[in-house]
Amino acid sequence: MKTNITQSNVESKVVLAKSLLNTADQLGLKEAQLASESGVHCDTISSFKANPELDPATKQGELAILLIDIYRAVYVLSGGDSEWIHYFMNSYNEATKGVPIEQIQTISGLTTVLHFVDSVRAKM
Repeated sequence: MKTNITQSNVESKVVLAKSLLNTADQLGLKEAQLASESGVHCDTISSFKANPELDPATKQGELAILLIDIYRAVYVLSGGDSEWIHYFMNSYNEATKGVPIEQIQTISGLTTVLHFVDSVRAKM
């Protein structure tokens, strides 16, 4: 079956937006925190719920992918334990020199947390 390129592009935007919303929920991010992390206005996050589309080729899409990558790594490290994930995200981390849920509000913090969880996961 031949896939229409436009249809495929729309589908990837929907998948990314829904994945971002699910990730935020699993990490315990409030809408304002997610908006700050994603570089969008709070109203945009609300509209994602009604009309989920986020282009992976945009800055906001790239930031969303980084956050999803953090969640995937933390999920593997915790074995899917939501209490452990909550504890990790909300506790001071000596290795990252901060609280991950606060750090991910900036691009440098987002990459710091991602590098940390990826390096720990790679040692497993």
